[in-house]
Amino acid sequence: MTGTGPSTAAGLELDLVFRVDGGGGWVRMRGRRDRGGERLTGVWADVTVETRARRGEQARREVLERQTRSLQRLAEVLVEGTALAAALPAMCADLCETVDAARVSVWLVDEDDGATLRCAVRYERATKAVLPTPVMALADVPTYAAALMRSRTVAIADVAAAPETVELAARAQANGVRAILDAACRIGGRLVGMVCYEHTGGPRAWTPEEVAFAASVADGVSLAIESQRRSQAERARAALEDGLRHAQKMESLGHLAGGVAHDLNNLLTPILICGELVREAVAHDPELVESVDAIVAAGTSARDLVAQLLGFGRKQM
Repeated sequence: MTGTGPSTAAGLELDLVFRVDGGGGWVRMRGRRDRGGERLTGVWADVTVETRARRGEQARREVLERQTRSLQRLAEVLVEGTALAAALPAMCADLCETVDAARVSVWLVDEDDGATLRCAVRYERATKAVLPTPVMALADVPTYAAALMRSRTVAIADVAAAPETVELAARAQANGVRAILDAACRIGGRLVGMVCYEHTGGPRAWTPEEVAFAASVADGVSLAIESQRRSQAERARAALEDGLRHAQKMESLGHLAGGVAHDLNNLLTPILICGELVREAVAHDPELVESVDAIVAAGTSARDLVAQLLGFGRKQM
């Protein structure tokens, strides 16, 4: 026996709990030592059930505390507005530790076709590295896709044996994955992604607490995705509004340019006509002809500028 576990001693009263080596059991000894310390009188009792229950409850509390802290950190990311792509690697590393998973990945449904899951981040706990991100067409895994579509979570203790993951068995075996816990991310009831927990080694029965935690994380990721898409839509709308305002300004400028051009054209027309008439009238005097030609040339150049203004006005209207 080993004297591990809780123990108390008050004066000559003894209350000790011992773990039985090799058997995994626990015994409790309550007794009294005589004042000389040479003789011990007591009662032994098997407290294996009680001790295991107490230690199991303590372990569950510790797990819940880790999960709560992890959800708090995820909430902080949402509040701070950190870009999802930048936050995912650290988040996946944290989830690996919290759930004791070999790998954690976040997948997003392709917004263009709605039929492809693209891995955004895949983190491996053993190497502390971000792995290459694969792509999975939902049409290639119809049974699994149907399970993911209809359920909040897909908890599989043995990928090779579960009917929901028959299409994933070969890929899972190649990556050493034996059990998976996948939680769907939804916005307005529509699947937009998932958070995947991978377990290597032997089969693993996921606990209700782990399943509930995975679902809560997926809800947080859904909020982050929705927030990111809303921000992108707002930026696109702002850019569109800026473009519209610019177009309206250019249209107004075009109207102004067109109006000015018409007014100038109306002024230039008689100048040019009269210039030609005067040139004919003074054709006998070379000096006067030269002066009139300069006037006509200036008017012609002005008419070219007016034509450019008219062209600019037409483009903006």
